[in-house]
Amino acid sequence: MLAIGGLLMGCTSKAPSDKDVEVALKQLWAGNSWEFSSNFDVTNFDRLNGWKDGEDYWVEVTYKVKARQPYYAIVADCVEPTVAEYNDTTMGQITMGLSAMMKGFQGTEALDEYKEYLKTNPEPAKMELARSKYEAQYVNIAFLDCVNYLAEKSSVFHKDLKTGDTLDYNLKLRFKQTEQGWKNL
Repeated sequence: MLAIGGLLMGCTSKAPSDKDVEVALKQLWAGNSWEFSSNFDVTNFDRLNGWKDGEDYWVEVTYKVKARQPYYAIVADCVEPTVAEYNDTTMGQITMGLSAMMKGFQGTEALDEYKEYLKTNPEPAKMELARSKYEAQYVNIAFLDCVNYLAEKSSVFHKDLKTGDTLDYNLKLRFKQTEQGWKNL
């Protein structure tokens, strides 16, 4: 009887617990695209406010994510599969050719910045791997495409991003109370 009472109390809590919020944040973050989910970890959060809205409960939070690796390692994670596609498929070669033409018009400042970076930092292992497997022109075009892709994805991706850098976010989470407790919707 005591166990049933404890179970019922868990199902009747007035609001999601901090653990419920933490689990929801981490699941939400893990569901992001690889650029975010593979390169940043949710490190902490602050609960700002919470309110009941009909059957739902809303929780407003601020949270921090920490970079797992520096910017150029993130770029390298993108380069290897991109250059493989350029090298291994006809469509990839056409895409690379079009991209190379565009890069000729746009300039290659990102490659120059990367060369400066390499004067004081080791080259990321995945970039070394790509260079060992593919022609330099394929790797360079893939590098520029990845730099542009990440820049379009978010302003958090920039050459000064370092391992351990933190980013702040705000979010409202919506919960519904179920038989198994509070669940994020």
